[in-house]
Amino acid sequence: MVQNILESPNLESSSLFSNEFKKLLISEMQLALINFFRGKENDSQDIEEAIGCDAKSLCQLKYLAADAEHEVVDKFVKLAEMLSVIESEVDERQLSDAKKFFEMKSEVTKLRTKLQPLIAKYGVDLESSIAAYNDGAEELNKLRSELEELESQNDALREKLASY
Repeated sequence: MVQNILESPNLESSSLFSNEFKKLLISEMQLALINFFRGKENDSQDIEEAIGCDAKSLCQLKYLAADAEHEVVDKFVKLAEMLSVIESEVDERQLSDAKKFFEMKSEVTKLRTKLQPLIAKYGVDLESSIAAYNDGAEELNKLRSELEELESQNDALREKLASY
């Protein structure tokens, strides 16, 4: 294309453009084009290197993500195992508590059956004897508190008399 421009009839008639000048101009343009494309090759190499670095980074990120995913899965598996152990312990505790409840209930039943002949012998039922015992205990507690109150009043009066 450059050669076509240089060989055009307008340029041939001009005395400024001799054959040697044309050759010099063509060689300079070729040199400029070669340098331009060499720069493009260097740029493309830089771009390829950058793409290669980005690809390596992406691969590393991919491996890191895969490792993180495996780690999360492992943690969830461990968590599930721990939860199953906790659930079994809770179930065992509930079973143990239920067993204790039924043992206590059977103990109460045994005691009631042992007390029934005594209650029948003395003519007192269990509930009324427990109520009478509770009433007696309450009365005893009232008397104790009254006695303590009277003793404290007595001590206060002694101190007053001693001060005179």
